[in-house]
Amino acid sequence: MLFHLSLDASDCRVWLLDLLRHIREAGHEVTFDIRPGPTRATRALSLLFALEQRLFHLAGPSPLAPLAPASLPELHGAADVRFELSRAASEGLSLFVGEKAGVAHLPEALMQRAALGLSWRMPDGTCTTQGVPAISDPDSLWRSFSEASGRLATLMLMAADGQGARRPVMPLPPAVGGVGPLWFFLGAFLRKSLARAMPQRFRQEHWRIGIRPRPATPLAGEALGLNGFHWLTEDGARYYADPVLVEHEGRSFLFLEEYPYASARGVIAYTELLPSGEVAFTPRVIIERKGHLSFPIIFRHQGEFYMMPENASEGHLPLYRARRFPEDWEEMEPLINAPLHDATVMQQDGRFWLLANLAVQGG
Repeated sequence: MLFHLSLDASDCRVWLLDLLRHIREAGHEVTFDIRPGPTRATRALSLLFALEQRLFHLAGPSPLAPLAPASLPELHGAADVRFELSRAASEGLSLFVGEKAGVAHLPEALMQRAALGLSWRMPDGTCTTQGVPAISDPDSLWRSFSEASGRLATLMLMAADGQGARRPVMPLPPAVGGVGPLWFFLGAFLRKSLARAMPQRFRQEHWRIGIRPRPATPLAGEALGLNGFHWLTEDGARYYADPVLVEHEGRSFLFLEEYPYASARGVIAYTELLPSGEVAFTPRVIIERKGHLSFPIIFRHQGEFYMMPENASEGHLPLYRARRFPEDWEEMEPLINAPLHDATVMQQDGRFWLLANLAVQGG
C-alpha cells in the first residue's frame, strides 16, 4: 500500500525516519507532503533532550531534532491511505493526542506522566484505531517520546490493515495541570537521584507476589480480594514477579522471576509452599543467563518437566528440561528463534499451542 503523510514543516523532525522505517519494514511505501506552517518554539524541549542525552548516556540524534524535508520521499501517486500528523484534516485520518490534533502536543502530554491516548480519527471525529501506549520510563522524555512515536506506526498499520473499525473515542482520565520542560526535568532528576541514593525507600512501586490457599467453596466476588494472602518477603535489594505454581507428588512449588536491582537482570528462582500458603524457604536461583529472564512457564510432556522462561533480550525462546525436579535443569536447543515475551503453552486435542507477545515498531 501507498501511505501519504501530511505535516507542517515545523513538525518535520528526526523521529519521522523511524516511522518511515517501521512502515517500510511492514511492506508499505511511504511519501510525505510537507507544507509551510507556523513556527513553534522548541528551544526548551531541545535543551531538555540535550540534558537527558548527557545525563542518561543516550545515543544518536534527538528525536525532535529538525529534519530536512529533502530527507523524506516526496508526495507522488494516488494514496491508498492518507494520514495527517499536524492538524485535524478534512480528509483521511488525523492524529489526535488525547483531544488535541497534531503530533506537536505529544511531548506536552508525555510530561504530564498520565495515561496517554493516541488515536487516528476520521473527519467526523470517529476513531479507526486508538490505544494507550505503555511508557517504560516516564521520567525520560526522550525515551517516552520514542516509545510513543513507535506506537503511532503500529496504529497506522492497524488502520491500513482494516483492523480498526470505526468506534467512539475511549475515555481517559484528564491530565493534571501543565508541566513545562524545566519542571519535568527537575522532578525526573530528583526522583531518579532519590531512587539511587535510597532504593529501599523509594522503590515503592514494584511487582509483588501474594499467595493464599484456594478455598474449598469460593464465594462469588471473593476471588479478587486481597484478604488472606501471604506476601513473599523481600529484602529491598530485589523484587519477585511472574509466579508459576506447579504441584508434584503432593507438594506445591512456586517458580518466579527474581530481579536484583544491583544487576538489573532477571533470573529464575523457586521455593516450596507450605499448606498454609507460606514459603518454606527464601527463593533459590536455579537458572541465570547473560540476558534478562522472566515468566518461567512450565509444562509436562511424556512424564518430564520442561520450562521455557522469557529470554527476549537474547532474541530467542529457550527450552529447559528438569534433570532433577524442581532444582536442576538442563538447557536444550532454543524452542523458537524470535524475541517472544511471556510465551504461554497449552495442550488441546493432542497438540501444543503457543501464545506470546512480540515487540513491534520499537515497542
